[in-house]
Amino acid sequence: MKSSKATEALVDLENRAPDALFEELPHSKVAVWPLLRWPLTSLTARVELGTEPVPRRLSRGRFLAQTLRHQFPSARDSRSISRTRDVLFVTSGTTTGQTRVGRRNWLIDAYAEALGDDSVSLQDLRFVTRGGERPTFPRTFSFAPAESRADVLAKLRPLSSADEAACRRIIDETVRQLGIPLDPSRVDRLTQQILYRLPRIPVLADEMRRVLDRVQPRLAVVLGASYGGKSPLIALMKQRGIRVAELQHGWIGPSHGAYNFGASATTPALSRFLPDDLLTFGTFWSDLIRFPGQTVAVGKPRLDEARAGALASEKRTVLVVSSVSERDAVSDLTLAIRAGLDSSWSVELRPHPSERATVANRYSRLFAHPGISFDMTPDLYDSLGKAAAVVGTASTVLYEALALGVAVFVRESILSDLYLDADLFPFRLRGEADLESMLIAIRSGRLEHQAPAMHTVFAPNAIDNFARYAAAHTSAPQNE
Repeated sequence: MKSSKATEALVDLENRAPDALFEELPHSKVAVWPLLRWPLTSLTARVELGTEPVPRRLSRGRFLAQTLRHQFPSARDSRSISRTRDVLFVTSGTTTGQTRVGRRNWLIDAYAEALGDDSVSLQDLRFVTRGGERPTFPRTFSFAPAESRADVLAKLRPLSSADEAACRRIIDETVRQLGIPLDPSRVDRLTQQILYRLPRIPVLADEMRRVLDRVQPRLAVVLGASYGGKSPLIALMKQRGIRVAELQHGWIGPSHGAYNFGASATTPALSRFLPDDLLTFGTFWSDLIRFPGQTVAVGKPRLDEARAGALASEKRTVLVVSSVSERDAVSDLTLAIRAGLDSSWSVELRPHPSERATVANRYSRLFAHPGISFDMTPDLYDSLGKAAAVVGTASTVLYEALALGVAVFVRESILSDLYLDADLFPFRLRGEADLESMLIAIRSGRLEHQAPAMHTVFAPNAIDNFARYAAAHTSAPQNE
């Protein structure tokens, strides 16, 4: 795998360490760079690769309804957490899937359950508490009411004019120092995004203090801690002597801007905003990145479960995995696979989670095709369990399929060299001849199931590995 120009520019900027990276706003004393780092890097990566995220919009009416609802007391509000626990999980709430007994967080629930009564989970999203949609981990609370309170109070306590002017100046100087030409309108939208977040920070910090006062954790496991969005809250945790870790939740590698840092990230001024440890799926991932803290290979519990439950059976499904980008090329490939297989084969497209709400519009040619269906199964491993072959461009799903013994074929693109290891994925679809070779292999059943050194990609016994890590950081006296 190789890095990208955008990520290398980011690392070079942090190695040069211009003053703008260390500036704080004059009144609120908020550091701008930790909040700006990922949005800026994400923007430059999109410009370089020509990719755009799937737009997500919340109507004004729905936003106001949620804000009003969150002003009332709730048994699942973060303010309802009432007792101490050794480990606090802080998650987005998006890494969940529906099960027969409720919504399960596939990233952290197995770890939280293994800790017994010593953990509590706090997620950003609100959740439905009725019937089968309740969280399967009972000690799950929501930070969404706190976010809504922050929205309201930020209107009453706007950012000072001096802080706003300083923020704009810091962003303009940082963009200039980065050295990648950006459309001024994009920079303005980026600036507005940061300005929106700044007045909310003191309110969210107060809300998190309430949580920490009650829970008094020794270890906080924070999803997406390296992205910077929660940097003020991470600094608050570390100031209290709490060990902060982040769980790998998807693909990471040399081109991922959130996990590759320059030298300035190790300075006390900036390292206080970053997790102490990154808990990866395996040493394979740990070795790919430039991370200023410790990396610990723990594995992935759901993959361990899937490996243990895998059954040998005849499979007649080809699963095409979307990675959001290049959807026209993905549609062309899916149609070509359908045309090359008889009706005894099922051809399914599994959209990225961010695409599911708009799949009919994004993949209209496939949606109208009677021989192609969309795999909307919540649990990825249910889908991989029925697949004879998986086809994709750039996704962690391809690594997981390989680990489960499923044949994997890679569509060559600008992204495949950034995301996929050539030794693990040697077969690339570059043209008609490669497509026909893949179809012949699928039709004949002569599919190679090779997963070399997959124990380094996904460390086995994830729950035991995590339990040992947690014990090491909760048994010692907490720093004062």
